[in-house]
Amino acid sequence: MTINARLEDLQPNPLQVSLNELMRKADEMAKYYLWGFGGTIRVIAGRGVDILEGLVSVPVDEIYSRFDKIKKFYGKLKADNLHDKEFCPLVVVKDLLPHFEKSMGEVYKERRKECNNDLIFYGNAIMAVGNIYRKNLRRVLEDIHSFPEGKDFKINIVNPFDGLSCDTKII
Repeated sequence: MTINARLEDLQPNPLQVSLNELMRKADEMAKYYLWGFGGTIRVIAGRGVDILEGLVSVPVDEIYSRFDKIKKFYGKLKADNLHDKEFCPLVVVKDLLPHFEKSMGEVYKERRKECNNDLIFYGNAIMAVGNIYRKNLRRVLEDIHSFPEGKDFKINIVNPFDGLSCDTKII
C-alpha cells in the first residue's frame, strides 16, 4: 500500500462527517424542545374568554404554574449560544413571552375583557413560531434518517409539565 492510499484511508468520509454534524445538531435542538409547550400556550390563550365570561373556573395558580415552567426554561436561553438559523425561533419566542405574560395578567388577574384579543394574538404568534422550531427539528431528523446509518437515530425530549421524557425519532 502506498503512502497516498494510507492517507486516503485516514481521511474522514464526508457523508459520515455530515451525519455526525446533523446528529450533534439534533441533540442540541432537542435540549431546547419543550414537549407540551404549544398545548400549554393554546390552553392559556384559549381559556381567557371562558374565564372572562364565567363559563369555566380554572385555578389561576395552575395556569401560572405551567406558564412559569416555560418562562423559566426560556429565561435560561442565551442567544449567543444559538448560532444556527434553526435556533432563531427560540429567540423570537423568548422576546414574545413578556408580552404574552402581560396579557395573561390583564385577562386572568385584572379580568379586562378588552385585553383578551392581545392574549390570543400573542398566544397564536408564539405557537406559530414554536411550530417553525418543531419543523426545523423534524427536518434535521429526517435528514439524519435518510442515511442508512442514521435510520434508528433518536433524540430525548423532556416534558417539563409532568416530568416524563420521550424517546422519539420524529416529532
